This record gives sequence, structure tokens and C-alpha cells, in this order.
Amino acid sequence: MLCVTGSPVRLGPAFSDGASRCRYQLGRKAAMRHVRVLRSKHMRLRADSEEKPDQASSEPDKPRVPGPGPPQTSQDPSRNLKLPPEDLAIIKDRVFGLDNFYVRSLTNTEAGATFMGNVRGRDPSVAYQKARQRLQDAFGDKYTLVLSRMDEVNTAIILPTYAVVDNNLSSTNEVVVAGLCAAATLVTVLGANGVPTESFVQLFRGDFSNTNQFAAALPGSVAFLSALGAHEAAHRFVAKQTGDQVSLPLLFPSPLGTLGSFGGITRIKSPAANRGALCKLAAWGPLAGAAVSMAFVLTGIALTMAGQGSTEVQTSAFKDSFLVGGLGQLLLGSELAAKDSIQVHPVLVAGWSALIVNCLNAVPIGELDGGRVAFAIWGPRNAQRITAALFILLGICSTFDALSLWWGAFTFILARAQAQPPREGISEPTNAERAVGLAALALPLLVLLPYPIPLKAIIPEIPDF
Repeated sequence: MLCVTGSPVRLGPAFSDGASRCRYQLGRKAAMRHVRVLRSKHMRLRADSEEKPDQASSEPDKPRVPGPGPPQTSQDPSRNLKLPPEDLAIIKDRVFGLDNFYVRSLTNTEAGATFMGNVRGRDPSVAYQKARQRLQDAFGDKYTLVLSRMDEVNTAIILPTYAVVDNNLSSTNEVVVAGLCAAATLVTVLGANGVPTESFVQLFRGDFSNTNQFAAALPGSVAFLSALGAHEAAHRFVAKQTGDQVSLPLLFPSPLGTLGSFGGITRIKSPAANRGALCKLAAWGPLAGAAVSMAFVLTGIALTMAGQGSTEVQTSAFKDSFLVGGLGQLLLGSELAAKDSIQVHPVLVAGWSALIVNCLNAVPIGELDGGRVAFAIWGPRNAQRITAALFILLGICSTFDALSLWWGAFTFILARAQAQPPREGISEPTNAERAVGLAALALPLLVLLPYPIPLKAIIPEIPDF
């Protein structure tokens, strides 16, 4: 018989080596942190509001019906994810074994069931698929298995599926919230492209005398929003390929000048299949958005060279970006060298702004796309360290840079938490997946770092600015 309590239950032989004891204790603590991350990301609360307290006390408890939903009891399911003893016995006998995961110890608490042991075989993904299939055969979609390695200890975490699937918003509410965010972003993007606040007020009152201002703002606004759309569309396309569920993007307006928006946040509704899938899902958004943004930057430069510039930009602004500054000196060098300001086409400004937004989302912080990539490539511990270091750097830069201040506040409020762990977190990304992730992480270095080395040092024929 297996006796299950809130304290650890030893299922394997006792550990005689003190170092092994210490390592497994550290692994248990790390596993509990892992469970807390899963619970904090995707906890669906189902309050039994229709049942009155006196009826609940007088009626006998109803039998528990197996299924993916939370147990219908008077106890708040968000606070108690402890697995029943009979389910644990089935998991021990039927799910885990010598051919997939050999259990050494078990902790079953209100945070869920955490098994520690050894992954059998050379490929952790094969062991995971065996255990996952057996878990599904025994319980259907009632439970979700998460396999990871923390502090050099292999850990299998089993939680009720309702605790790791994000259904906090109904489909209708999700559409409404996403629509409101998109409408607010449209207003700020049009404002960033030259539409004053008074024109919005007049339009709201039915006065269409200033529609020419909206028409003039369309090229830049369409370019900027197209780049953001490419970013979000890439997320959804990759999610469909990997079988992951993602939410509608929530676009956030920006009060900063030409940006118009900080981009969007796409929630992953359930844990990604593995680290490789998480890496691709996170990386392709910034890469696709940056590619479309660069197309608009080059188009804007071409239109500027053709004499169609109508937006004044200080030439010193080109030194704020290594990539755009290099392109500017290469293609607009004579004009940049001769003037303190230059008339450029609005599409160039819009593409540049969209490029900045996509690269900001690729910064490896928390739940940003870059943070998810860092988690997938280097693991949770290193991703946490990178996030902490970059928050310190943002704090220093915010003392003299408005963008760092606003972006630091935005990420600290909405995206500072750690990325959600994948279901199978031991197998590392393939070389191709790692290359895609590293390419996304390289974007901020190319776009957000200043332009320190004039191309004139390499190509003497190019004018300096």
C-alpha cells in the first residue's frame, strides 16, 4: 500500500550518500518553484457561486467524477492541487516504470505531485511520450505531465489539466479585450504619424473636415501596423505547426512619439511541447516582424532618395541604431553629412519604429519573446539571471533615456515573470532551433545599440555624418 501525506514518501532505496541527499533536497525545492511558475501562469478559478453555504453543509458530498475540470468540492481548487491517493497509486504502477522514469521520491502537496528520479534511455523525449501516453490512457485529459531537470535532478510534475491551461478569459471576452487594445493602439499609431488629438475629437463629434490629416498618416500607420501584424501572425503560424494554443494578441499603445505601440503580448494558453517548440514559437515573431520592418525601411530610404521625403528627422538620430545608421550612411551618406536634419519618407520612420518595437520584444527578459528564447536555450536558472541583469541595465539607462524608462516599466509590470516551462523540458533545442533563437536574440544588438564605427573607416568613399 502507498500511504500519501503532505511529506515526502520514499519509493526507492534510501540514499546513503550525503551529497545525493543534498542534491535531491535542492532539486525538490527547485521543483516546487517550477510548480509555482506553472500555477501562477495558468490557473483557472472556478468558484461555486451558485451553491449556497447552507445547502453545501446540509447536502452530502457528491461522488467525484473523473475529468479534466476541477473537483466539485467546497475547497477552492486553486489552492489545493493535491492528487488523490488512488490516482497516485495508478500513476506509480502504470505510468512510470523502468522503461521511462524510475521514481526515487515523491512529494504530494497542495501544489501538486512532484516525482523525482531518473529518466530511462538516451532520449528524454521518448521517455516523456511513453509516460504521457500511459497517463492519458489511465485518466484521459484529467492530468498534465511536465518533465524537467532542475538542480541536476530529473523531475516529473503531474498537475490537474485545469491548473495549467489558461482559460481565464472566455472566447467572447478575449475578443472584446483584444479589440479594445487594438482600437487604442490604432489611435496612438495614427497620432504618432501626425494626427493631433483635436482631430480625433472632431471626428468623434461627426466633423470630417480634417480627414486629410488621417489620409496623410495612412502610409506610415499601415507600414507600422503591418510589421506588428507579421509578428503576431508568425506566432500563430508556428503555434499551429507545433500544436500549441495561443491567445489573441493584446496590442499595447505607447505614449512615446513615433513608436505608437509597444507591440503585443501573445499568451501561451498551455505549456509548449518542448524547449525546441518554445524556442521556435517565441523567435519567429520578432524575426518575421523585423523582416517586414526592414522591407519598409529600405522602401522608405528609396523613396527618400527619390525626393519624396516629408518628415524631418535629425541626422544624429541615425547614430542611435547600428543597423539603420549603417544603411543611412551607405545610402544617404551625402545628405546626412551635409545637413543637421533631413526630410525622409514617413514609411522610413514607420519601418524604423516597427523595427525598434520588434527588437524590444526580442530582449531576453521574463515573458517577452526574448525571455522565452533564453529559457528554451539556456534553461530557467540562466534565464532568470539574464532577466535580472537586464532589469538593472534598464534601470541605469532610464535615468537618461525615456524609451528605457517606459519600456522598463512596461516589462516590469506585464512581463517580468519567468517564461512558462514546456511540458518536456529536458531535451535541448536542435541546432536549427537554437540558430533561430540566437538570430532573434541578435536583433536587439543590431538595432538598439548605437552606431559607433563609421563605414568611412572601411569604405573611404562613403561620406561621414
